[in-house]
Order: sequence, then structure tokens, then C-alpha cells
Amino acid sequence: CGGAPSSAAVAGGGATGSAAQAHHAASGSAAAGNQTPCASHGAAPTALRVPPPDLSADQLRLVIIGAHLRPNAAPSPEPHTFVVWRLALPNSTLTEGKTDIVRRTAQPAYSTAFVVPFERRRGSTANAFAHRRATLEVYVVPHMGLRRFVSSGPHLLGKADIKLAPLLTQATLAADLQLRGGGGGGDSPGTLSVCLQLAAPINVTPPPPPPQ
Repeated sequence: CGGAPSSAAVAGGGATGSAAQAHHAASGSAAAGNQTPCASHGAAPTALRVPPPDLSADQLRLVIIGAHLRPNAAPSPEPHTFVVWRLALPNSTLTEGKTDIVRRTAQPAYSTAFVVPFERRRGSTANAFAHRRATLEVYVVPHMGLRRFVSSGPHLLGKADIKLAPLLTQATLAADLQLRGGGGGGDSPGTLSVCLQLAAPINVTPPPPPPQ
């Protein structure tokens, strides 16, 4: 799904395209139901700094928690990294985004939430969740400051996928994903911790919103 972002594009980090509207999701209490807050995921390097939003029936919350990178996986033992995600859901206006750059650590805490809109009642939605997956890529930024404009730009350190199928029957899906090397071979560069959350499983009709 495309090559590495340019160094200019990642100069300030943040969300890409319309993802800026969902970056650092609005604060509030967790959506009703038997959901486990993503911040409680045991592999998170730090507590999630973004409070869980109130999710509507037509929203998927994607939390990129953090990573544990092997010391010799990156060009530097304390690399600058960020994560790009891509996900296509029926009639969604948000299909990709990225975290801010976390500097000088092999255990970055991205602690960033994105809210992805979709149409739950659309006929193809259940099929999409049954067969699609989110793709996540960890990039290394070789230089910061003015040197980034003369460097070769960020390069892919590792990537991973997470299947959406469990969300057909459960509202929260947390996982430690084993990263595949950017070159497609060799040892894994580390793990990436993520969490996906719905107001209710796709196969469950959520209750109507309370009257205003």
C-alpha cells in the first residue's frame, strides 16, 4: 500500500489527510458494554495518555499503544520512529493515518487513538470485518532537525497485520503483533502493541443512542 512517506511529510508527525480530525480522539468515558479499556493491555510500555472516547455504533477505535524494538534492529540503539496504519472499511472517510514521531527510544510509547467511521448497517460491513485486516508499519527517521531535509527520508523497519474477524463477536481486540522485517526476511525487529474497540460486536445490534 504505497512506499515510505517522504521526510518532509513526517517532519511534524501527526495524522495524515483526514486522519487529523481523528488524531488524539476526544476525551470522555468508555462506551457502554463489557469493553476492557485499551490502556489496561499488559504489553503497553506506558499507560495510555489518550482517554477513551464515547464510541457510536458506526465507529471503530484504533489505538497504537507502543512497540518493543530489538536493540540491533534499527540503525541506532535509540531510534526515532513512528507508525503508519491503513484500513479500508465500507464507506469510510478515513483509511490511513500516522502517529507522531517518538524520539530516541527502542521502546516507543505512541499512545495514540484514531476513530475510524464506517456504516455498520451497510450490507457489506460484516463481510468486510470477516475478511479484512489493518496494516501497521513502523518507520525509522534517520535524522531530525535540519538534517532531515538532506537525508534519505524515513525507511520501513517492520510491518504487521491484524485481522478484524474477532470483532464480529467481541467489542475489544488487543494484540502484541510480531513485526516482519522491512526487507521481508531475517529476524523480527520487535513487537507492536495495538487495540481495536467497538461500541458493540459487529454481529450484535447496539442499543439506540440516548435521546438528546
